[in-house]
Amino acid sequence: MSKATDERLNKLLALGSRIESEERRKKQEIELAKTRKAERRQWVEENWVQTFRPKIESAIDVLNQKLQMADMPRMRLTEPAPGTSSKVEMEISSDVSGRSIRSAVSLTEDHIQFQHYRRSSAQSVSVGHNVISLNDFTTDKVNEVLIDVLDAFTRDFPK
Repeated sequence: MSKATDERLNKLLALGSRIESEERRKKQEIELAKTRKAERRQWVEENWVQTFRPKIESAIDVLNQKLQMADMPRMRLTEPAPGTSSKVEMEISSDVSGRSIRSAVSLTEDHIQFQHYRRSSAQSVSVGHNVISLNDFTTDKVNEVLIDVLDAFTRDFPK
């Protein structure tokens, strides 16, 4: 091979090697991102069962003791309607006043969202929402959400 041909071949081999190496690196990054996302999803689901839902249940239990002393209806957790993205729903409703507020609890990879709504005839009317970062999920944050739900429940009454 002539020197010029050899130099040209070496440049093309170096370029081809760099292209292949870059593509391999990109594919490895994609696979690593998929693995991390799957691990995060699994961590979130495990912590929903072990940490997040129990904290919500505990906060509701404490609130229910106070609601009972105030002669108000109790808040309860209900399973969401099929086909929704909610993990669970919180509900406070009164047969006496006819009021009802639900809060759909949705879980993502980085936060828990609470979407509060009131049923108005056949419609659901949004009355607020809260978002808690999974890294900032504390009983105090859950209590703030429950108080917001209670506020929505009593919103139209004179204070």
